[in-house]
Amino acid sequence: IFGADDFTIGIAPTLTADFDNDNDVDAADLAKWEGALGLTDAGDTDLDNDSDGLDFLAWQLEFTGPNAPLIAKVPEPSSSVLLCLFALAVLPGLRASH
Repeated sequence: IFGADDFTIGIAPTLTADFDNDNDVDAADLAKWEGALGLTDAGDTDLDNDSDGLDFLAWQLEFTGPNAPLIAKVPEPSSSVLLCLFALAVLPGLRASH
């Protein structure tokens, strides 16, 4: 018997800044936005019939170019590292007060 957790349905995100319709948001899309800036709606992501700074912001947020994975994979420090740093900062002060 299958339950609801046994199936996964994948839905590809909609890339509003994919101006050249090649399923990525990269420098080619930026070039299309730049060519349309203030002139046409060819770089319009927010459906307001123009190409402006808000559309550029959407391009930045959706960028999938070669450096995108490097930007997305910045690790957070673990709690043990933070605890050690806290101990190093606080313990010398506790010894001096005794």
